Amino acid sequence: MELNEMQKSEDESILQSLSSFKTRSDSLRIPASRLAAITGYHPYSNLPEVFLDLVYQGKLGEALRMKDADELGLTLLSAADVLIDIANKAGSKTRRALNSTFQVKDGHIKLDNIHAANNIKKKVEEEAKKSGKLNQNEIKVLVDGARGFVDTGFGVHNEDEALDLYAKQCGFEVRERNTALLLWPFSKTGDSGSVNNRRPTVVPMCRPSSCDRSGNVFLQSNRSDIDCERSKEKNEGNDVRNIKNIGKKNRKLNEEAVKANVCRPFFLICGAVDGIRDEMWCPPSIIEKSCIDEEWELRTVIVECKHRMKTVHATPSLYDQIQTIAYCLMYDANEADIIQVVRKGVQNNTKRRRIEPKKPPPSGKTNQVPEVDIVVTRISLDDPLMQHRQNWKSFILPRLRSFVDAVYRVRAKDELRKLFLQVVASEESSSYATTVSWDLLHEECPWLKHCDTALSRKTSSSVTPPHP
Repeated sequence: MELNEMQKSEDESILQSLSSFKTRSDSLRIPASRLAAITGYHPYSNLPEVFLDLVYQGKLGEALRMKDADELGLTLLSAADVLIDIANKAGSKTRRALNSTFQVKDGHIKLDNIHAANNIKKKVEEEAKKSGKLNQNEIKVLVDGARGFVDTGFGVHNEDEALDLYAKQCGFEVRERNTALLLWPFSKTGDSGSVNNRRPTVVPMCRPSSCDRSGNVFLQSNRSDIDCERSKEKNEGNDVRNIKNIGKKNRKLNEEAVKANVCRPFFLICGAVDGIRDEMWCPPSIIEKSCIDEEWELRTVIVECKHRMKTVHATPSLYDQIQTIAYCLMYDANEADIIQVVRKGVQNNTKRRRIEPKKPPPSGKTNQVPEVDIVVTRISLDDPLMQHRQNWKSFILPRLRSFVDAVYRVRAKDELRKLFLQVVASEESSSYATTVSWDLLHEECPWLKHCDTALSRKTSSSVTPPHP
């Protein structure tokens, strides 16, 4: 009897927590890598899926997703489980080929060049087609998923070496390599209006805090405060300095923060930068007057590394630039370098030498070295053509405000939330469901209709995403 009462009490507590979660409109975390997609500047992102992940964000969100799925009679599978089911249907050879992509993603298989990576992806497609058991849509889902796993693992495994080569090229150490997660809180501001009128929008509550991988949060004492729009927000930012840690499970503000009466942010932008370096710099106005040694100074440069699987882009994609300028603003830096890396394979270094081996190769082995092409593009917040700083305030932030408002709105409405879940879960098997999911999203964020999004590409089998 006591056990039943305890179980009933726990169930009621969970339901109460879920009810509170549904009506909350604060503390949503927006990954910096998702900013371009959320604001309509990423033409290859599955935005309805991104939207739904934000609606069900966190542990309470996942519990709500499972509850909604159960009520709808849906069986939810992870992306990996979907691929495994398709590969099992095709047969053991396809499953073995798919397992290789998982091992690349997890770092158990380490690839040094794009040819080896592309061979693993090609093997999955070949085995899937030879099986004769899959339809075109299943093959596409399998190939796209395998490509994502391989490309992610390939980039992560080779990033440090690419940053080392870049450091040798520029002559400065690249530090803070994905070592800390930055959290940048924003609050709402502005009266009712439209995005076209650039209102309503959001403003930073304080400078970003930095959360290490174990869950401890601290503020960077060597970085200047971000200008706050209101004195109240500035005071709240000072209060945040008293916070010493965030719980490892849900990372909720601890008792010290509650006592300090710190307001919860409308949302937070979060992300870990690939690297930071210094460079010598002299202001242009001084250069024109013949800069002397005493007038040179060090400034911070953000470093973002992008591995390409085919060739470098003449200009880094806008979605890569948006992620990078977010880090510039978070670190109070004006300049950034986007590194595009193509690892073409190995060749005999008697013909062309990229990296000299420290020791002669063992007897019986050819003297081969990797061929790595690195192209560096400078991104400036105040670039006269791109005007990143101004466009951040005029377009990125207002669209973020609109999108996050929509997330909270859908989360709070049971029927609409479940409808989103149902159509997004059916996207892989129905092009009609894909169209419906975008229609639902356009109703919540009408400005997305005029953006270059993945909708046309999702509904057209003749268009495939380019190699990253």
